[in-house]
Parts: sequence; structure tokens; C-alpha cells
Amino acid sequence: MRSYFRVLDSTDMRPPKMASIARSLRLILGCLWALCLGAGCTSDTVMVEAQPATDAIYAASLPVGQTLLVEHRGLQGIDIVMEGAPEPQSARTFLFLHPEGDLWAEGSLSLEAGGGRRWVPLRWPGIAMPAPRSYRLEIHPEPGHALSVGQGFPDTYVNGSFYLDGTPVAAQLTFRLRYSRLALVGELLRWSWTQLQIVLMAFLVFLVPGWGLVAWLRQPAEQDPLHGWPVRFCLAGGLGVALYPLLFSWLDLLGLHLGTGTYAVATGLGLVSLLYRTLLLWRDPGPRGLPPLSVGQISHKADIGFLLVLGGLLLTRFWPLRGVETPFWGDSVQHAYIVQRMLEQGGLFQDWRPYAEFLTFTHQFGFHANTAVYGAMRGLTGVKATLEAGQVLNVLGVLALYPLTVWVAGGNRWAGVAAMVVGGLLSSMPAMYFNWGRYAQLSGLVVLPVAILLLWRMADTRGWQLGTIVVNGIALAGMILCYYRMPLFYGAFAFLCLVFWIVPVWGWDVRRWRTGLAHLGGVLTLSLVLLSPHMVRVYGSFLAGRAAASLQGAPEHWVWNDYQIWRSLPEYYPRWMQQWAGGALLWSFIVAHHRGFLLGLWGISLGSLVALSLVRIPLMSELQNFAVVIAMYVPFSVLCGWTIGWLMDWLAQHGQGIWSRRLSSLALAVCLLVVALALPRTQYIADEQFNMVTAPDLLAMEWMDAQLGPEAKVFVPGFRIYGGRTVVGADAGWWIPLLGGRSISMPPQYALLERPADPEQVPRLINLIASLEGIPLSTLPAAALLCEQGYSHVYLGQKQGAVGFEVRQLYSEAQLRQNPALQPVYVQDRVRIYALDPQFCASGTDFSNPVQGPPVR
Repeated sequence: MRSYFRVLDSTDMRPPKMASIARSLRLILGCLWALCLGAGCTSDTVMVEAQPATDAIYAASLPVGQTLLVEHRGLQGIDIVMEGAPEPQSARTFLFLHPEGDLWAEGSLSLEAGGGRRWVPLRWPGIAMPAPRSYRLEIHPEPGHALSVGQGFPDTYVNGSFYLDGTPVAAQLTFRLRYSRLALVGELLRWSWTQLQIVLMAFLVFLVPGWGLVAWLRQPAEQDPLHGWPVRFCLAGGLGVALYPLLFSWLDLLGLHLGTGTYAVATGLGLVSLLYRTLLLWRDPGPRGLPPLSVGQISHKADIGFLLVLGGLLLTRFWPLRGVETPFWGDSVQHAYIVQRMLEQGGLFQDWRPYAEFLTFTHQFGFHANTAVYGAMRGLTGVKATLEAGQVLNVLGVLALYPLTVWVAGGNRWAGVAAMVVGGLLSSMPAMYFNWGRYAQLSGLVVLPVAILLLWRMADTRGWQLGTIVVNGIALAGMILCYYRMPLFYGAFAFLCLVFWIVPVWGWDVRRWRTGLAHLGGVLTLSLVLLSPHMVRVYGSFLAGRAAASLQGAPEHWVWNDYQIWRSLPEYYPRWMQQWAGGALLWSFIVAHHRGFLLGLWGISLGSLVALSLVRIPLMSELQNFAVVIAMYVPFSVLCGWTIGWLMDWLAQHGQGIWSRRLSSLALAVCLLVVALALPRTQYIADEQFNMVTAPDLLAMEWMDAQLGPEAKVFVPGFRIYGGRTVVGADAGWWIPLLGGRSISMPPQYALLERPADPEQVPRLINLIASLEGIPLSTLPAAALLCEQGYSHVYLGQKQGAVGFEVRQLYSEAQLRQNPALQPVYVQDRVRIYALDPQFCASGTDFSNPVQGPPVR
């Protein structure tokens, strides 16, 4: 038994040399300057294939065109695909501002006879092109001649549409854009400055308050495998994320809505704590706890590797956001609504109006509290704050792997760096959370590894430590407010820690049991106290009812169907990563590495949680295997990182001569190579299919804000989910209240779980969607249903109401065009806004359809 619980010690053979941060920064800046200089000296243009697919050749005798989004400054021209004809072709070209219609530039093109299909350049020398903004390209053939231009399918480009004689058509012109290389370099430098501001604000908002909590972890430094500034850096991020929802909850209980003052409270507490702990260290330099950050030195090559991977994470998480105006997919919609209300309220709220007619808010709000503070400090709207803060938390979620892995590896920092590389750069999780907008779970997973580490560390603590209890209690309570499923993940580890660590290691040491149980009781008591304001808010709510209903368990067929998602595990994690993690678990057992083995068992146990709903364990039926699958990057990454640390420890002990001395240098070189190879792949993290809002949608919402009266109520596409019990939106129309300032039919999904101002509102909306699934919107009975519920307009976005998992398009452009009670008021690109005829609505005609049956009411 004792051999099984043997601890493998860290094997740093000699004190590492100290490397100056200033010298490292000078080297990095020098490389960036050389890169920019080299970029300016090479070819003066960069080609961007905006819509390169050619699916057909269209012979046009009328003017043809294309609307397009110019995302960068320095546009030098547009290339289009044309096919040669028996005789030469020529045309006039015009570039208009879109949708204003002001002429910006004009020119001409000519194409020699024959020669087949080719790219034809269109140039407007000396014309400055403001960006980002939309333009409309028009090509006018010479009278009596036709142009053969390349066309693509409608969905091959989302930021514009093909035009024929001034009318949008469901197609796209084949085109690509040419930019000035020097202008792109300048834009890259401006983008880098913006990212620097984001990083600085993230440090101030999340890490400074969390660092004040880290300072109270009083384990002697020389006995602590978590000694080192990168560990404290990562722990501070997780604890900072846990702190803000607790502050929001308690300030709301006291009737205080401080807005940016909440940040001042958190930062003030953090700075006071750090100052006090620093003064203690100055008075007594002995091992009173984790020392404050030393910003002048890097004490280990692994710390340089940590900074290198951190830079790669920041680049891969924020580079895909260039030109993105809103976060992706449906979950982001409700997050942005909640954040916007928190920004307006300065804290928690109860009334969703003016965005939705609901009067309570009892949902989890950890992500939203953090995002509201970040957005208030940056001066952002709820939409922009959700976009930026979501990516900040994506970085923090990967950083949270570092301290847990270093702990499992017995202090080996290279193990933590390897875990960050695996989870942050080689795995699609948690990077894919951006596409899904699954930020609530992401915020919980930022805190979960930190909370697990603190619990594990507390189990190893001897003697009474009040600071450890406080930090553990804050981490646990904040984690619960971030995501309601996190306690199940945490509880699974706590149970395994008791069985496989505490019982064998503590043995019959009564004093240790007494101290440990006192610590645990203090943590649970403090967590309940910190959560008590939220427990009062949730009492009697729909969420509380779901928790009570979970006591009944789940049907066997539901559990079996839910487990089918595990078949798609290779879609989220490469097979080598799964096999590596499995091999690491087996190896931890062979070499009797108890920490790695316990962490691996926890990863296995997560897959069994949903099955526990069959025996009616509370809350287990509220867990979904999909939530477990996309969280498996935590145990996978930690196990993979631990094996790297174990291998380096073994080589350090058994290596000979120069091999042993140069091990860290070799590891740093490999780290640099892996990061460099991983960066190109991660630029494709942002998947356009999950984007609901395009440039044409934003233009339409600007038009709505300016042209539609405040009393307008817009019906937007949506579909039913969860067996028809609720509804969600299906394109950019879901964002109209935030971006267009008008009321819509589809409230945020989280609002549907709250108390509505009108008790019949939710069933009436669900029944309306169900009716329109059977009654086409091309018919007058469908229009009468919309009139009956007070809608004045109908919206169809650029993506045609087809965004969502298993989405069913509710209506199409053709149906809108065929209904005589609907009149087009906005027709640009693929966006359509139709107005309901007021006279038709005022007539109050009762329609019935004997074939399709009456509407669902």
C-alpha cells in the first residue's frame, strides 16, 4: 500500500540561471520589427479569396453586381472570374457605398477574345477605401454585348449577395480582394495595440483581485510544489472569476448596484491583501506563504515556455475575432442580453424589460457578472463585452490547467506547460466554446481545476489554516454561481479523493482527521453562507422546481440515448490525445504515481455521472453527457502533461553528461516548435456556420433603428426544441433588440425559464411557432395569426432562418413574397423586412383552412 502511494519528487539538478524579462522582450520586439520591415519590402499586395468558388458561368446583358464587406484598409482592387468569348468584352465598373448608394469610384474592364476562364482585375488607382464597411460593385456591359461572369452558390459568402440590374439574387459573384501589404502591416500593429489593452484590462479585472486571495495560501514555499509565479498567476485568474459573482450577489442583497464600483471593491481588497502579505514578508522573510510576484526575473526555462504558450493562446483566441461583430450561436444571445441588463442596472436585475417581458432573474450569472465588470471597465456594450470576455475566459480556462498539472507532476513546471499546449493549441476544446457561445460552462471550467487543486492541497495541509478555508470557500461558491453543473464534477473528485487519497494517506492519525474535517466543515459552511443570497433568489423558481424534480431520476431510455454522444468523442478530441491520456492512466498505476492515477480515475468517473440518475441521486438527471464530453479536455490535458513531466524527471535522473544538463533547453526548443506548428491550424477556430449576424444584417438593423417607429414589433424566425417545450431563434433576427432597438417575437431562451409579465406569453409564442410549422407564411391565415398577436413586421436574415442545431426553417423569402398581406419595406442582399398590411390586420378576418386544420392556440 505504501509503495502505491509513493511520491515522485521533482528533480531539478541545479539552480537554474536567471533570465531577464527585459532582454526577452527586446528580442521579441526586434523579431516583430524585422517581420514588419520584411513584409514591407516584399510584394506590395496581398490577395484575399473572399468568394473563390465558381459553380456556374452567367451570361449577363444587364448590369450585374455584388455587395461585399471590405474588412481592412488599403484595398487596391477586386478580381472577378470571367470566361472568354469569341469576341472581346468590355464594360464600365462602378463602386458604390452600400446601402447609401453614393458613387465612390468608377473604371472599366476589357477582356480579350478566347482564352477560357480567368481572373480579371478591377482597379481604381489613387482611391482611398474606408474600412471596415460595405460596398456594392456594379459592372455594366456595353450595349448589345453580354459578359460571362463566374457565380457561386448563395451560401458561399455571407457578407453580401449577387445583384442583377439592381435587384439582389440568390447567388454570389466569384471575386477576391487585393490589399496593400503595407496597409495590412499597419492594421496589424493597430490590432496588436488593441489586444494589449485587452490583456492589460483582463489582468487588472481578473488577476489582481485573485492574486490577493492567492497570497493567503500559507503552505511553506520550500515544501510546496506550487512555488513559482506562473502558478500564482493561473490560480489568481480562477479565483478572480469566482469572486465577482459572489460580490454581485451580496451587493444586490444590500441594495447596492455599483457598476464599475464593483471592480473597485474587488481590486481594492486584492491590493490591500497583497500589500499586507508583502509587509509580513518584509518583516519576516521566512516561509510564511507564497511570495509576491517578482516581475524582474524568470527563474526557469519552463517559465519562458509558459510565456511562449500564453502568447500563442492569446493570438489564437483573438486573431479569429478580427471583423467579428457579435459572438456566435444561440447561447451567446442570452448571455449578451443578461450582460447588457447588468451593465444598465449596475449589478443583478429582476426585470428583463425593455428586451423581454419577464420579471425575475434566477439563472446562473457567474460569466455575466465577470463580463459586466470587464465590459464596464472597457466601456463596451453587452454584445461586445460578451465577445471579448468570452475569449479572455477561454485563455484563463487553459491557464487553469497549469497549476493542477504542476501539482500532479510534483512541481515539474514543464508538465504544466505541456498541458497548456495540449489543451490550448492541439485540442479543439475549449477553443470551440467560442463557436457555441457556451460561456457559462466555460466560466465554471475556469474555476473547477483551481477548486479541485485547492481541495486536494487542503487535504495535504497539516495544522489549522484559516486562509486556506477562506480561499477554498470562495472558489467553491463562485464555481457554483458560474455553472450549476460544476458541483457534480467537483463532487465526483471529492469522493474519489476521500477514498483513494485521504483514507489511505491519513490512516489512523486522529489529529489529522480532526484538523481535516474542521477544514472541510469550514469550507462548506463558508460556501453556504456566501451562496445564501442566491439561494433566496432561486427559492420557488423554475430552476428550484427542476432541482426537486431531479429526485425522481430519469427514464432508462433517456439515459441510453444521452450516452450516444460519446460516439462523437473523436470529433472533439484527436484519437492520439485519447490514447495518450489512457496510456498515462495505465502508466500512473504501473509506476505507483498516486496523483496521476487519482486524476485519471476522476476523468473516468465523469462519464458515469449521468447513469447515476437511474438511482435517483439528486441533480444527476440535470446533467447531460454532452456537457461532460466537451469538458474532458481537463483530465486529458492534465494526464498528457503529467507524462511529459514524468519523462523529464526520469531523464534528469538517468541522463548522462550534456544530455542531462541541456534537457530544459531541448524542452524549450520543442515547445517553440510545437507552438509554431500549432498556430496555423488554430486560425480556423472561428467557424462561420455558427455566426448568426452578418454585415448585411447589421446594415438592416441600422435601417430599422432609423426607419421603424418604437412601437414596431417584429416577428423573427425560430423553431421549437426539447420536444416542443421551448423555442429559440434561427438567425440574426434574435439580436434585433440589442442591435436594432426594436421588440421581437423571440425572447432570450434563459428568460423563458423566468416569470413572464403575461402568464400566457410563453405558451402563446410556442403555439404560434407550432402553427406556422403547419400553416405556410405564404397564406393569409398565417398573416392573420401574426396580426392577432400584434406583430407589425416580419424579418428574414442573411442566413435565411437556418442557423441552429437540427434547425427547421420556419419560412422562406418565397413565402414572404407570395403573401398579399405582406409588403416589402427592406430588400438588400439576402435580408428581407416585410410589413403587415395595417388594413388587413384591422379587418379582423377569421381564416380557417379545412385542409391544414385550425391554428394551434
